[in-house]
Amino acid sequence: MNSIQFILAMIAIIITWGLLFAIFVGVGLLVQLLMGLRKFDSDHCFMAFWMGLACTILFLQLWHLVMPVGALALATVSAFGILGLFRNKSDIFAWSRKNLAGKMGIIVALLVLAVWLANRSAGPCKTDDSGLYHLSGVRWITEYPIIPGLGNLHDRLAFNNASFLYCALLEVGPWYGKATHLANGLLLLVLGAQCILGGYRLAQPKCRKMGVSLFNLTLLTPLILTAVHSWISSYNTDLPTAMIVFAATATMFAFLLRDDSDLKSQAYDVIFVLTVLAAGVCVKVSLVFFFLTAATVIVSVWLNRAWSQRTLAIKTTLKAAMMTFLLIAPWLVRGIILSGYLIYPSTFTPITVSWRVPENIAKWHINEIRIYGRRTEQIDGWQWLGPWMKDLERNIILPIVITLLGVAVLVWLRGSARKTRIGTTATGWLLPVTALVGVAAWFFISPVPRYGFFLFWILSGTFLAMLFHRYTPVVEEKKLRNIVLIVCIVFSIVNIKKFFIMPPTNGGLHATPKVVAKIFTTASGLNLYVPAEGIGCWDMQLPCTPYPRKNLRLRRKEDLQSGFILDGAIEPPPE
Repeated sequence: MNSIQFILAMIAIIITWGLLFAIFVGVGLLVQLLMGLRKFDSDHCFMAFWMGLACTILFLQLWHLVMPVGALALATVSAFGILGLFRNKSDIFAWSRKNLAGKMGIIVALLVLAVWLANRSAGPCKTDDSGLYHLSGVRWITEYPIIPGLGNLHDRLAFNNASFLYCALLEVGPWYGKATHLANGLLLLVLGAQCILGGYRLAQPKCRKMGVSLFNLTLLTPLILTAVHSWISSYNTDLPTAMIVFAATATMFAFLLRDDSDLKSQAYDVIFVLTVLAAGVCVKVSLVFFFLTAATVIVSVWLNRAWSQRTLAIKTTLKAAMMTFLLIAPWLVRGIILSGYLIYPSTFTPITVSWRVPENIAKWHINEIRIYGRRTEQIDGWQWLGPWMKDLERNIILPIVITLLGVAVLVWLRGSARKTRIGTTATGWLLPVTALVGVAAWFFISPVPRYGFFLFWILSGTFLAMLFHRYTPVVEEKKLRNIVLIVCIVFSIVNIKKFFIMPPTNGGLHATPKVVAKIFTTASGLNLYVPAEGIGCWDMQLPCTPYPRKNLRLRRKEDLQSGFILDGAIEPPPE
C-alpha cells in the first residue's frame, strides 16, 4: 500500500510539473510577443519557460509588496500563461505536428528522467538551511505581504532570495506545505530536457548546431550531481541559481556562435539572457559579478554585430536594460524593507529607516560567510587554502580536470598540422572568459562549492564545445560526435549515488520534519516561537526564530504585519 501511495504521489508531481511548465511557457511566449518576436521551435519553447519564470519573479516581487502570495497570485500568473499559449496556438500546433512524430527516443528519455526526478523530489526535505530559514521565509510570503524589518526577527530572512516567491506561488491547495517536492525538481526537469535535446541533435547525421548541442549535453553531469543531492526536495537557493545560469548561458553561447543574418532572433537572445540572469541575481546576489560581465560581453557583441541596423541595435539594448531594471529595482526595494539595506548583509548602502538591522549583525554575517567559504577562521592571507582544498567536492574537481584536459588538447591542436577548422566564430571564447571572471569573484568573496560550482561547469562545457566546434576534422566528425555522446551519457550516469528514494512508512510523500516549540516573550510582551532543540524552525508557526532577543518589538503593538524593530545594541547570534 505504501508503494502504491508513493507512486501516486510521484504521478501527481509529474502532472503538476506539466501544468506549471505550460503556464511558464505561456508567460514567456507572451513576453516574446511583446518584444516583437513571434517564433516557436524547440529552443524557443525552453527559452519561453525560463523567460516566463523570470517574469513571474518580477511580477511576484511587486505583488508581494501589497499582498501575500497565494491562490490569487497563481490564478493571475496562470491567466497570463493561458493567454500566451492561446496567442501562439497556431505556431505551437504546427510545431507539434512537425516535430513530435518520430521522436519516440526523446519522449522515452524524457519520461525516464521525469520519473527519476519525481522520485527524488518526493524524498524528505532535510537540508539544514531549509530548517533554519528557507521554510520560514516561504511561510512569511504565503501568509503576509512583505514585512518591514523581518531581518530583525531572523537575520537570514533579510537575505532577500527571490526564489522564495516562486516557491510560495506553488504552496496552493493540496500542495500547501508540500511544495518542496515541486519547486526545484521542475527546474531540473526542464534543463534535463534541454540536455536530452542536445544529445539527440549531436547524434544526427547532420548536426547544424554542433557546439551548442555539445554544451547542452555537458550540462547533464552537473544536473545529475545536483539531482542526487537533498536540495531537490527543498527550497534550497543554490539549485535554482545554477539552473537559471545554465539556461541563460546556453542561449548566450548559441548567440556568440551565430553567424547568420537573422538579427531579429538575435535581438531577442540578448533580451532573454539579460532578463534571466537578472532574475538569477534576485535569487542569489553572489551572481552579480558574473551577470555584469555577461551583460558587458553580450551587449558589446550585439552592438558590434547589429550596428548596421542602428535602430534595432539601440532599441534591443534599451529593452534589455528595461527588463533588467524592472527585475532589480523592486528587488532592491524589497531589500530595504526586509533589512534597511539595499543588498544585505553589505553595509555599504544603509538606508535611514527605523527597522534597519544593526550594523554589527550585518558585519557579523559577512565575516561568517567568509569563514564558511574558507573553512577556517584564518581568513586573511593564504593559510586557509589548505583546509579549503581538502573539502573540495566533485562538482568543482571534475570540471577543473575537464578544463585542464581541454587546455592541453587545445595546445596540442594549435601546434598540429592536422587541425581542420570547421568553424571560425571566435566570439564563442568570450563565454569561458565570462565564467572565469565569475570564478575569480567567487574565489575571493566566499569560495563555498555550492555557491559557484555551475561556473566551473560552464567553463569546462564551453571549452569542450569550442574545441569541437573549431578543430574537429570533417572526415572524423560523425565518429567523434558519437564517442562524445556516449562518454557524456556514461559519465553522467556513473555519478548517480542513490538511484531511487524508498517510500516513507506512512505512504505518499516524505514529510517535512516537525519540531517542538517553546515560547519566548520579549520585553515588549511579544511571544516568539523558538525551537526547543537546535536552531531549525522548519515549518513552525510564525513568528519563529532560533535567535530570540529580549529587545525585539513590533513597530505597532499587536500588529505583526507592521514589522520588527530592535531597541538598543545587540549581540550577534551564537556560534
